[in-house]
Formats: sequence, C-alpha cells, structure tokens
Amino acid sequence: MGEFYTVEQLVNEGPRYAMAFLLKSLSHGEPFVTYKRINRYIEQKLEIEKGRIVRHQGHAVGEMMNRILEADKNAPLINALTTGPDGIPGDGVAGYINKKYRNGKTKKWGDLSNEAPA
Repeated sequence: MGEFYTVEQLVNEGPRYAMAFLLKSLSHGEPFVTYKRINRYIEQKLEIEKGRIVRHQGHAVGEMMNRILEADKNAPLINALTTGPDGIPGDGVAGYINKKYRNGKTKKWGDLSNEAPA
C-alpha cells in the first residue's frame, strides 16, 4: 500500500468513493457515516496507508457535494451525513448550510445563527 497521497488526488478521485460508501451505508439503514469509516474506505480504494488522510478528509466529501450541486443546485446537502463519532458533521458543512439557507459567509458551526432564515 502506498503511504503518500496528494490533496489533488483526494479531490479528483475521492468523491466517487465517498458517494459510493455513503449510499451503501444509507441503504443499510445507517443514519450517517463517520469520517473515520469513510476515510478507511477511501484509503483502501486509493491504496493509501490506513490513517493517513485524516487531515484532508473533508476535501473528498466537500468535492462530492460540489459536484452534486453543479448538477443540481437544489440537491439536498448529503455531505451533512458524514459526521464525527458524535453524529455532528464537521465544520466544512456549515459553509454549505449557510450559503444555501442563510446567504452569509459563515463557515463554522459555532458562528451559525439559531434564528430562522428570513
């Protein structure tokens, strides 16, 4: 297995594996997929040493969502189904939620308002 990878490799090749794993998990009744599990799947498919992509995991999932939104700007934000072990999505999804529902520039969970969008 290869030890090294590039972020470009994750952006170019990772989204299809992220989507496949997410769909497979959802079809088995899982409400979300943890980054750890999706990372392992992507690492296996791209022949990257286990545990290597943890710092760049959002690139594959984010690019998956970017491609979905390019095809359909009204698509649901399924990248929110990729979460930490607590079931909470990573900070990266906050930017998508804010852009889609709040038309703002916030990209962190803690900065999102609790008020309903106008």
